[in-house]
Amino acid sequence: MFVRLGVKMSVHWEALGMEVVADCANGKQALEAWEMYHPDIVITDIKMPIMDGMELIQKIREKDKRTRIIILTVLEEFALAKQAISFGVSDYILKLTMTPAEMENILSRVKMELEDLKPSSNGMKTSDAWQEKIVKNYVFYHVLDRQQFSKLPLDDINLAMAVMELDNFDAVCEYLEDSHGSLVISAILNIIRELLEKDGRGLCIYLEGKRFLILSSRKSQVHSHIARLQFTDRLDKIRRRLAQYYKASVSFGISGVYDGIEHLPDMYLKCRNALDIKFYVGNGNESDELYYEIPYTKSGFAYAHNPFKIL
Repeated sequence: MFVRLGVKMSVHWEALGMEVVADCANGKQALEAWEMYHPDIVITDIKMPIMDGMELIQKIREKDKRTRIIILTVLEEFALAKQAISFGVSDYILKLTMTPAEMENILSRVKMELEDLKPSSNGMKTSDAWQEKIVKNYVFYHVLDRQQFSKLPLDDINLAMAVMELDNFDAVCEYLEDSHGSLVISAILNIIRELLEKDGRGLCIYLEGKRFLILSSRKSQVHSHIARLQFTDRLDKIRRRLAQYYKASVSFGISGVYDGIEHLPDMYLKCRNALDIKFYVGNGNESDELYYEIPYTKSGFAYAHNPFKIL
């Protein structure tokens, strides 16, 4: 009860264009409420009395592929969360660490998924939210839909990955007068995707908090060192554009260059590890155009631009 009340009271539903139509104490009640209201989004725990979340998800999916489902879970239930992803769950939230901002960010992304399902006048999808779902399912949970993955703007030659962190997220939100952060996330995704499309094959998705994932590939093989230099050049263009338009400061954790999508989950871990152990000192010099690439692991390194220096 306290978790349900907490979720209902902490989220700014009206600002998201949403309303809560029901809250239920168990999976059986939830299924009955779903049949009555046919909601766009269902937020469910995994372990519940009478009917658990896994059975609820399966019963909903037997009748409806459109409803977006978000699960609340704990670390001990990760195996179940991974299984739930294969049933068509959009995202999961760790109950012990969830915040109103995290919940609102996830709800905003799920709302984009719903918009993605609406056909435009020419029958095409209206957004690229499906890319986020396909990549996250594979990178986070090792659930791979090869048929859908093949539709991504990627080749499996000279694959490079970066996790980008927006160092001054709150300042950019203030600059854009965006109290929830959803406008900032959308604006950054639009700029990065535009640059990636101009330079060749690649995609960008939002991860969580202040982080984004950037993927790049080539249609023809070059030496991995050249591919990495070309990728860091693309990241430099992204950094400059974000600084120009949004006064954003960013850092990148970058993996090595690989051939084959089977390396993507490991590449993500190396990017994240490189970024997680970054340290900044000093105020830097805004006119200084130096970059720093410091090896932290065998194939991961952190990448940043002044005014920050990396130790």
